[in-house]
Amino acid sequence: MGSRCRKQKRQLHRLPQSGSHDRGLGELDLDISEVLFDNYTRMYCRWSILLLLLLHVAAPALAAGDVAIAFGGGGCGKLDGGEALPCRAANFETFADTACVLGRNYLHPLIVKTVVGAYATLAKDFPHRTWQYGETGKAEGGPLWPHKTHQNGLAADFFVPVINKKGEPDQVPISVFNKFGYDVEFDKRGRVDGLRIDFGAVGAHLLALEVSAKSNGVRIDRIIITPDFHAALLREVPAIEHLLPLFMKKEAWVRHDEHYHVDFELPSNLRRPLACQR
Repeated sequence: MGSRCRKQKRQLHRLPQSGSHDRGLGELDLDISEVLFDNYTRMYCRWSILLLLLLHVAAPALAAGDVAIAFGGGGCGKLDGGEALPCRAANFETFADTACVLGRNYLHPLIVKTVVGAYATLAKDFPHRTWQYGETGKAEGGPLWPHKTHQNGLAADFFVPVINKKGEPDQVPISVFNKFGYDVEFDKRGRVDGLRIDFGAVGAHLLALEVSAKSNGVRIDRIIITPDFHAALLREVPAIEHLLPLFMKKEAWVRHDEHYHVDFELPSNLRRPLACQR
């Protein structure tokens, strides 16, 4: 949101300026357009900030001494005491500001610590990369359309780190025209439109998540990434071999090529069953 507001402001400043000649009707129209555009930008930013504040106030807060609880499973669950992932930090950011505005970036607090801790670990070995996380869940859990899971605060999507034609770290392009990145289709080699997946970075991230999870008393339960990429991951990062039993062996209901999905597991005292209607 903030980056969009700053970008629009810079674009406004780059609009043509009138010269020393007498201003004609065209220049007057341009001045009016500038005012209208500036007013729209200010209104957008103010409303976006207000939405974020309302979501923050509305988010369920835990009383002192209480603990967050995950109910049920990924396909039918809810969450008490969810915490939002930071929308952006030194080396990572949400895939779209819209996800933060709509409150689709919540997880169990221990999973938030796990994700943030993993990114902190990666900062040294990947100093020029800004990682993208995808959708996670809502503050109180429950259905997160169009996902079939993500309901109990224990699942997170991560967009694949990529390398561009110049050999530089890059990001999956995000647009309303590609379903905010989820409709980008990599081929079986992990390539699309001049971008290639950095499988070494994917493997490093999974290992960092594993270490961070253990430090927070949780663990990785399942990893979903298209089977087309399993061999490449193992070839680039042999150290992930012990994680292979956690990989879904079949293709998921939708191919996970532009992102990978990670399910986490909590200690039993932080889980509760949930009766679900089918």
